[in-house]
Amino acid sequence: MGMKYEVKKEFIDKHSKEYFSEGSVYETENTERADELAKAGFISEEVMTKTEAEQAEEAALEERLNHVGGGYFELPNGEKVRGRENAIEVLKKLDNGDEKA
Repeated sequence: MGMKYEVKKEFIDKHSKEYFSEGSVYETENTERADELAKAGFISEEVMTKTEAEQAEEAALEERLNHVGGGYFELPNGEKVRGRENAIEVLKKLDNGDEKA
């Protein structure tokens, strides 16, 4: 598991071609790449940390997602969402009874 950074400005990673929206999480083990993105203002300079409870909750939610490729995940209701973190957030909203996630 890599280091996680908050995305400050949306971007498409030039290596993975994955889209990262503002407020999402960028994860990498490449500290040089993280430094490059932080200096350019795309991600925070601080590594995000999560409690064990948050990690366990996220892992349980992720098990309910189906990765369909291209950075997209299918939710249990059939909706497709781009980005792992985004899909987890949408799933949380659906679980809380929000009709529009």
